[in-house]
Amino acid sequence: MVQKIDRFTKLFLPVTLTIALATSCGSNSAPNATNNLQSSEAECQAIKHEAGQTKICGHPTEIVALGPYLLGILLSLGVQPAGYAETRYIGSNNFGEKLQQIKYLGKYVNSNPINVGTRNEPSLEVLVKLNPDLILGEGTSSQKFANLSRIAPTLLFTGSEDEEWKSSLKKIAQALGREEKAQQVIKAHEQRVAEARADLAPVASQKKVLLLDYNPSMSGFGVDSGESYAGGLLEDLGFPLVTPTDKQAELISLEALPQLAEDADIIFVMASGNSSVAQVRKKWEENSLLRKLPASQAQQVYFVDYQLWSRTYGPIAAKLMIDQIRELLLESN
Repeated sequence: MVQKIDRFTKLFLPVTLTIALATSCGSNSAPNATNNLQSSEAECQAIKHEAGQTKICGHPTEIVALGPYLLGILLSLGVQPAGYAETRYIGSNNFGEKLQQIKYLGKYVNSNPINVGTRNEPSLEVLVKLNPDLILGEGTSSQKFANLSRIAPTLLFTGSEDEEWKSSLKKIAQALGREEKAQQVIKAHEQRVAEARADLAPVASQKKVLLLDYNPSMSGFGVDSGESYAGGLLEDLGFPLVTPTDKQAELISLEALPQLAEDADIIFVMASGNSSVAQVRKKWEENSLLRKLPASQAQQVYFVDYQLWSRTYGPIAAKLMIDQIRELLLESN
């Protein structure tokens, strides 16, 4: 009887074959599951992260970033990626080829990283061929951690909460031997926020902000509080947020939105999902209920990209967001 091959076997069969071929050929080495194997134990350290802890030996240089959050952290430390994964916004679905386009962070990248697939399900075969000595991923999945750790030492982090990125930055800097650089990045960020807060004070002192997440496929609007990354940054800039509860991104119906928005002088709407900023703006302007909101009547509704505001996180994203907020609230008024 032929037994059915389970999903795990299917997933790792190409990887196993690739490892076997690499090992049998003198010109290639097997995947670096414990980076810098020749390093002494004195050069190794255990880095704690969302999935536990991982031993990192030496200072990795061939690093894969799975998602914009980790890419931004890596770039802020002055390190270029060997590989990158993203759901979209990279202009190519050709796994294993060099990337030519990365939204928002692309101008900081000069290493032509290899497209290793999507951030949630990267191509294990491409990762094996790339042979990194460190993989940085998002989330807390133990299965994801186990799969990636078969290829290279892996660190998993989350960053959706306010200033959670600082903890990730410090731990990644520790793994790379760039602790001093991390402190410089945090100091520069705090100085940038303080300067922007002073510039925005005339606006922030008089106006409350409502931060929404929306795409047409949603049954309502997500409402972000100060616990979220974007909401926390707005509060750091001096803006009081309008929220129904203390929960992050609580969903509120279209019918209930006017009551909440009654107290909002400014509304930021993050276009999420597959929707563009232009599409969400069009949907908003076509809805008579939304057009009657006080912020709409005062032309104080601003449409921004969820990819930057609530998916990229980190110091580079914060800089880009601050620049955009300045432009929208100071330069355009």
